[in-house]
Amino acid sequence: MDAPHLHGIDYAVIIAYLAGTLLLSFRFHGKQKNTSDYFFGSGKICWWAMAISLFATVFSAISFVAIPGEAYNYGLTMFVDNIIRVLPLPIGLYIFLRFFYELRIRTCNEYLEWRFSPVMRLISSISFTVLRSVYLGVVLYASGLVLRTVIGWPMLVSILIVGLFSLFFAYLGGMSSVVWTDVAQFFVLCGGMIFVMLFCFWKIPGGAAEVWRCAAEHHHTFNLSVESGFWSMDPKSRISFWWCLFQLPMVTFAYATDQMQLQRALAAGNFKSIGKTMWGFAIGTLPVVLLFFIAGLGIFAYFKIVGLQTLPQDLDGDSAFNYFITSVLPVGIRGLLISGVLAAVISTVDSVLNSLSTVFVHDIYTPWIAPGRDAAHYLSVAKKSTLAFGIFTLLMGLLIVKVFDGGNFPLTEVSEVCLGLFGAFTGGFFILGLLAPRCNTKGVLVGMGLSIVIGCYITYAYYLSKPIDKRISFMIIGLGTNAVAIFGGLFASFFFRKPNEEQRKLVVWGMFDRIRNKTLPVHVQEDDK
Repeated sequence: MDAPHLHGIDYAVIIAYLAGTLLLSFRFHGKQKNTSDYFFGSGKICWWAMAISLFATVFSAISFVAIPGEAYNYGLTMFVDNIIRVLPLPIGLYIFLRFFYELRIRTCNEYLEWRFSPVMRLISSISFTVLRSVYLGVVLYASGLVLRTVIGWPMLVSILIVGLFSLFFAYLGGMSSVVWTDVAQFFVLCGGMIFVMLFCFWKIPGGAAEVWRCAAEHHHTFNLSVESGFWSMDPKSRISFWWCLFQLPMVTFAYATDQMQLQRALAAGNFKSIGKTMWGFAIGTLPVVLLFFIAGLGIFAYFKIVGLQTLPQDLDGDSAFNYFITSVLPVGIRGLLISGVLAAVISTVDSVLNSLSTVFVHDIYTPWIAPGRDAAHYLSVAKKSTLAFGIFTLLMGLLIVKVFDGGNFPLTEVSEVCLGLFGAFTGGFFILGLLAPRCNTKGVLVGMGLSIVIGCYITYAYYLSKPIDKRISFMIIGLGTNAVAIFGGLFASFFFRKPNEEQRKLVVWGMFDRIRNKTLPVHVQEDDK
């Protein structure tokens, strides 16, 4: 492959983008008077901005590269999973998210203290910080892959530069800065991908129709036939309808129990605005994600029809996308696409760092280390913890490079494997707490321990150590570890003392009865005064 290069105009576009984002962050600097301002924007941020921010948070550099790469490698089948994930939104929103909204909590881990014990809240908080730090490590790894290809920076340099720049935004402005920079960055990353799609349609004789014909000819559209394996329960089926279906319970709970989603929902203010935010996020995600899939098909068709002789041999979809940016797109647009990558990275990193700091201050520092301090003290700790978590995630990014770089793992799979494995550490807590009155702290912790051991074993023995044609589906890792955490925790709870009557009433249907009858627990009533 030719050495990557950018024109001076491309660098000017990138610098202009970064400067504009920096100015937007400075607009909110110094306006936070307490942690409510810093973490929630005082609940006064409009719903559509929150919906875009939520999308920008989950749509990281991984998605920016991995979705076109997924379409290039395998077609549109993975998009079916995005459609299926919207189905449980009404339950997740109107039952579980409404439940947490009525409790007037700031972090979902507060519920675990009331339902189980303060120790469970602490463990869940620590688990969340581990999970999201690993996730940010994958995000930085993705950005490093892109910048290594399109600019030529070593992975270490890319991760450090992008990570430190993103950390600066998160530290500077708090939630308001995060949301409005996310909105600006959303239009940058979408604008770049729209140009990629239209460029491919323009360059390929026959336009969009020819792109679709080429994709269909190579089985790169919705490959849902029986022969495709989509309807199979074979563990080696890479994407299966059944794996998508079985993950729906976790998706349903995630609308309320994922701190990043909960925090943005609460920042929207009243529940009507929260509903608009979540519907806007869930429904609005589909056309945007489809845009990125179509762009990937466009790149696939371009190299098959127009530029086959220019493409280096044996490039996977992620690398082909990066090569397309550096070698095919016109000058200036390359800079826009790289700005889109940076936008995706910064949006995700600053949002997750804000959530990590929220959990640390409210769930760890305030109750366990320094209770009863004034607002200024906690605001100072919030900013310092943001800085500390930022440095830690830089180290996680370097660790992800060590584990996955050079191992022929598509970015989609790297992300899903890390989130599936580490997500089981906390997902089971909330399912058991909300639905199983008999579950107790010790039983849930036993289930968590089993899920960690079995999940790590499955990940290494049946995925990391196997050649690509013998690996189990990356989707099974998350399903398996979550199943062990849930059923193991439920079974183990019968060997320990029953929770007290007050705790058993904190399951979801019991709490809704108390909300209607205005007999909330004492600590909830006090917090709401």
